[in-house]
Amino acid sequence: MLNFLNTKFDTSLNADIFRAMSVAKTYKSDDELANLSKNVDAFVSAKKVSSGDTGEFSNMVYFQDAQSGEYVKLGLSDENLQAIRDKFDKSDFFTRDDGSIILNGGAGAYVAGWFGDIAYNREYLKADSDNDGFLDKAQMANTKSAFKENGIYEIKNGSISFVKTTDVISYQKAAGAGLSSTSHSIEAELNKTISKDKNLDAVISHNEALSQNERIEYMKKSVLKMQEPNPTQLINHSNSNNPLVAHAKQDINNIMGLQRQNSDQSKAMAASAKAQAMGQDALSPNERQVLQDSGLLKSSDEFLSDFSKKEPGARLDRVV
Repeated sequence: MLNFLNTKFDTSLNADIFRAMSVAKTYKSDDELANLSKNVDAFVSAKKVSSGDTGEFSNMVYFQDAQSGEYVKLGLSDENLQAIRDKFDKSDFFTRDDGSIILNGGAGAYVAGWFGDIAYNREYLKADSDNDGFLDKAQMANTKSAFKENGIYEIKNGSISFVKTTDVISYQKAAGAGLSSTSHSIEAELNKTISKDKNLDAVISHNEALSQNERIEYMKKSVLKMQEPNPTQLINHSNSNNPLVAHAKQDINNIMGLQRQNSDQSKAMAASAKAQAMGQDALSPNERQVLQDSGLLKSSDEFLSDFSKKEPGARLDRVV
């Protein structure tokens, strides 16, 4: 059975997974905010962004949606509100008589940016077809809250010697197992996103989306699944244990070409993967011979061009 006793996991890729919508900072004076506070609810959008159950999101804030120009009212958790307070200027927070807060300046632009990403880029508003603020499973599946990875791996003497993530594709449909980590409302997704944005730079990086241990564990599961006879499924990754999500059998067979280790073709593809990841100098004499017999042993530029056409990589689905 394949093992990972001496596997090198290359998780150096730290791509951007999600990025807040660009929103210009607008500053209102204290007098302007005081006047706005008197009837701000009249300017709140009719679009529902929460299920109505405030729960842990009990700190009500207002900010302006850069797309519609309307105001949005929703709740933030204690931790998220405090993080934003620590990051931005005190003048960015106008507290109303009822304790709710109108966000101004940098704080308003930051929260509005993530709202725009979730509502429009991840299509939460579109998915909430009945506009009740709560997404059921069918609606959650229509959000674009998932991301996919491409990767390569090498088998040597019955062991997995090398696994590497090569690229990431963001804003994918969350159908299938991805539902387990997709939120039921824009309010909940906004709070989850802010909590993952550890440095509040309006970007969720790969390492913010998933811990190193999570990335390695998912790599292991995906490689082992790819080695099963006649695989018809890939691992769909999220922040919890998920069932597998089905893909077309032909799609899987085209991904790595490593399912049949004893065939000349799979040996050539394995050597190709190693050469792309570690360079041709890392190839053994036998691996060089396999590549030469297959016609893939070329100059570095020619090899990489050929590899990119014939070796798309193992596709993994993950969600934030």
